[in-house]
Amino acid sequence: MRTPELEARRRAAAAISKMALVITRSSAATFSESAIMSVVPPLITAMVIRLNEAETGNPSTISELARQTGFSRQTVRRQCDDMIAKGILERRNEGVIASDEFLEQIDPAHFRSVIQAIREAATELADIEL
Repeated sequence: MRTPELEARRRAAAAISKMALVITRSSAATFSESAIMSVVPPLITAMVIRLNEAETGNPSTISELARQTGFSRQTVRRQCDDMIAKGILERRNEGVIASDEFLEQIDPAHFRSVIQAIREAATELADIEL
């Protein structure tokens, strides 16, 4: 029999998992990928690039991205080259930035589904005491 604490953790894990899957599936579609697993590593890299840019206003270097993601420099370079070819990223100075043009092309339904998933998870998590 589950303890109340274990049940709370189970409910929290389920809410977070549901949110992460909605976000990943929606992002896979945005990246024009059918299998969500193929989009997870580059999605992590793209999220770090977007966050770095928002926080510092500067491009991210391959070395910075490798350090922040835990991926090898070779993997990060390959991911960035692929995303540059798809128009998701742009080279800027000695690094890369997220492409505003790509962001403009993303269906607003993607952002609505992500925001809705976050709101639903927040509602479910608000009542869980850990």
